Amino acid sequence: MWFDGEDSKSGAGTHEPLITDPMATVTLQQVWEDMPRVNGLPLRADLDPLALGPLIQDCFIATRIAPGMARLRVAGRNLGRYTGTEARGLPLSVLFDNADRAELMRCLEMCFAEPALLDLPVEAATGLGKPPLGGRLMLLPMRDGMGHVTKALGGLFVSGRVGRGVRRFRFDAALPKRKLPISAAAAAAESRRTGGRPALRLVVNNDT
Repeated sequence: MWFDGEDSKSGAGTHEPLITDPMATVTLQQVWEDMPRVNGLPLRADLDPLALGPLIQDCFIATRIAPGMARLRVAGRNLGRYTGTEARGLPLSVLFDNADRAELMRCLEMCFAEPALLDLPVEAATGLGKPPLGGRLMLLPMRDGMGHVTKALGGLFVSGRVGRGVRRFRFDAALPKRKLPISAAAAAAESRRTGGRPALRLVVNNDT
């Protein structure tokens, strides 16, 4: 299932540059914050894809299948451009270099187990037919129908040219990471809903 209904195998747009809205992570976080909450977190069932607007082609929903592992249940069109096939049903790790998959597992556990919001810098490996491509990976935890934290609303927002072949990402150690514990995120969401001043405090954790 694709968020925007496009054919992942068309190959259209391979040479067209991707230009990410610089406010994409802020907008996605606002969508997540505006959702109704149960014990500090929104339910997956309450996510309205229409609320994602133009971000939808870069967004996904992942389900935790084991500690540090998640599978893409719904994926925007652009994820298929990086994998070279329909991304739905694939593990999220397929988007990452082998060397960075252990770090991805650690980040997924933070998202689901703590839980926490994560905003992480990523870049794709470059080479022949693989021009620069980089941006941010965002993971926002959600509850399933049983109330367990097994779902994540995510976004992979990158700019550059996709080029040819499969593109795999790695974490960019030169740029800051952001981790927001759910207690702080819940306070920010409540402030937004009540029209108060945002209680959100930026937490930069380069050890994430």
